[in-house]
Amino acid sequence: MTKHTHLALLCAVVIIGLLMPPVMAVEVAPGASQDYLLPGGNEHPDVDGNMIVWERSLLRGPKDIYSMTTSGSDIRSLTNDNASQERPSISGDYVVWQDNRSGDWDIYLYSFSENTTSRLTNDTADQWLPVIHGNYAVWYDNREGSTDIVLYDIGAGEEKALIDCNPALGTDVTRFKPTLSDEYVAWEETGAGILLYEIATGTSRAVSPSSMPQSWPSIAGDIIAWEDYRWGAAWESAIYLHSIGTGEELQLTTQSSEQVSPALTESLVAWEDKRDGLWSIYMYDLSDGVEEMSVPTTGGEQLYPAASGNTIVWQKNRGENAKLCVYTYIPGDPTQTVTEIEIEPSTAMMEIGEELKFNATCYDQDGNVTPGLKVTWSCSNTTVGLIDPGGYFNAAAAGTATITAATAGVSSTANVTVNATELILESITVAPTTATLEINGTEQFSATALDQFGNAMTGVSVAWTSSNETVGTVDENGLFTALAEGTADVTATAGGVTGSAAVTVSAEEPVLDSITVAPTTATLEINGTEQFSATALDQFGSAMTGVSVAWASGNETVGTINETGLFTALAEGTVTITATAENKSAEATVTVTAEEPVTTSITVTPLTAIATVNDTLEFTATVRDQFGGELSDVEVTWTSSNETVGTINETGTFTALAEGIAAITATADGVSGSAAITVNPEEQTEPVLTSIRVTPSGATLAIGDTQRFMVTAFDQDGTAMPDVEVTWASSDETVGTIGADGVFNALAEGTANVTATAENITGTAAVTVNATESALAMVAVSPSPQRETTSPEPQPSP
Repeated sequence: MTKHTHLALLCAVVIIGLLMPPVMAVEVAPGASQDYLLPGGNEHPDVDGNMIVWERSLLRGPKDIYSMTTSGSDIRSLTNDNASQERPSISGDYVVWQDNRSGDWDIYLYSFSENTTSRLTNDTADQWLPVIHGNYAVWYDNREGSTDIVLYDIGAGEEKALIDCNPALGTDVTRFKPTLSDEYVAWEETGAGILLYEIATGTSRAVSPSSMPQSWPSIAGDIIAWEDYRWGAAWESAIYLHSIGTGEELQLTTQSSEQVSPALTESLVAWEDKRDGLWSIYMYDLSDGVEEMSVPTTGGEQLYPAASGNTIVWQKNRGENAKLCVYTYIPGDPTQTVTEIEIEPSTAMMEIGEELKFNATCYDQDGNVTPGLKVTWSCSNTTVGLIDPGGYFNAAAAGTATITAATAGVSSTANVTVNATELILESITVAPTTATLEINGTEQFSATALDQFGNAMTGVSVAWTSSNETVGTVDENGLFTALAEGTADVTATAGGVTGSAAVTVSAEEPVLDSITVAPTTATLEINGTEQFSATALDQFGSAMTGVSVAWASGNETVGTINETGLFTALAEGTVTITATAENKSAEATVTVTAEEPVTTSITVTPLTAIATVNDTLEFTATVRDQFGGELSDVEVTWTSSNETVGTINETGTFTALAEGIAAITATADGVSGSAAITVNPEEQTEPVLTSIRVTPSGATLAIGDTQRFMVTAFDQDGTAMPDVEVTWASSDETVGTIGADGVFNALAEGTANVTATAENITGTAAVTVNATESALAMVAVSPSPQRETTSPEPQPSP
């Protein structure tokens, strides 16, 4: 099917879509998906073939460029510099990124085959947001005082063109990257939509006649995709396609929500879609042009898709919580359509401060439960309460709210009523709780009123008093002024409830006397965290400000603690945490327990594979627990989604049976991991002549007799080959001769070998000629036949 046919078919689908209701059930795309829970923030991935690159930061530090295969193997860092390396792009052997190790943004290039890194730019201007395809790379450049696009020829090692343009960069630097193919460069031009630059001619033109904003172009072959805002509202963007060859344009998506960031390949287009509440990934198969499909995800925000062939990668969530997701689309596999979502409970009555877990069950078109699908949760009234990605709702204020669960274009709702419980002032806390001052010194105290749920209350006025106004006084705002040496209590009062702090006024300068750590003990599970705090006390027992504390762990195998006092549990055991300042220290004890590991993920390797009919291929499954550790001795069950294409046994050996595509799934403890395999037809090898058989293999004749010999030629597989021309010969032409037709004429008594030769391959038969007539000649036959014996073999000599 040509790309032009794709567009005609997609146009028909869009027209049909306009006649349908705005909310429709969407099929879940068939395929294999995998989340990679790598430490740190893993953002802005790109993919080419089976290789992924992305930027990664640990503990919010500088970003480095990493790579791995789509199956999660061969993870490596391509950079290791204290500066930041960001926004990678990959094509074949090369990776490019923007890098500020020299003080401004430059473009760097890495070669996998040579394991080398080279700097492509070297001036004081900035170059950023590079994209690579084949032998070309493009990026933004502001050396001329305005932003232009550089087209760089990697093979020649030099710039090919400086494209004079005025790109719309926006405030979010992750947006509006240029895009590149073998023949074209495209970008968003300020006030002019998407512009297309033809590399061969050096000319530019607008892609669409629309004057409304367009952004985020993506090119594959002669099709270009982008996000389009001609509906007039920022929340109603749509994905458009354009054929560069024919000029045809169509609107691919029609939902009244945001669809942005398209990623285009020759076979599919994927994008971010907000129809389910949070950002999700949707896709369209360009080969069949049937309908949009929802890519199965595991909850959270799904952002910045990139695609290659039938593989889509993206990041889940942002910052330090960002993880990589990989999905391999399997066209032709059975699809599921979510037609109904059931929320439990459907109604709820709650009190302020309570938490409730909502659960969603998805059903397909046949009424069967669709396992493994995650829904997006949202709340219509965030003043009343908030709901997290796991479905946990926290009641914050009196009122009503509607809870919505959505996925694959289908949604369902539940109702929550939060009762207006009367809030009662329960306690008052004063901060700081202690203070040491010199005469004439001041301290600002604050009071927090807490209700019966321990929540801070607003609008509560407190009255401030000092227990000893000779030592010091406190005004209506809580400002205490030290007047004379001594001690006093500062008290905040409201509604008969009080809270106090102690003040020591001394002519002696306060010095550090001791440190306290809170909490003094903690019990955690592996990967758990605990925030410790340290309080410096002076000789009067009052808290001191501005004292720097150093934290240390007595056993970093059990756990580590950072400079802010955040402890992270790593292994089972007990460890002492120490806070130190000016030779004063305090300790706390942490006990780390080993939570029973449970299966939480399965990774199948390889994630994608290609085989030929009759091939066998070994798949392996890596089972991991909730801590990311590998679990051994866990038995997995292997299945093939299409046993006509191939079967897989209990050890993971796949046998290819017929051309097609199948999903291979490993399951254990209700958790599954999948891979995709494509089986191609068996290659037909050229037959090669390997042997010749002459029949009969021997003959006894009388002088004057004839014998017809026949040949059968065989190839390397032992299969008879037709139409093989042979050359006949007799080893003794005095005894007899043989013609090109394989007929031997007996001339004289003796023996001879008859040979048939083709392509240096020979077959032989032995002939004996007697002086007397043969027994056959003595049989009287009327009428007399021609004296000749024949072989029953079906193939005569040519």
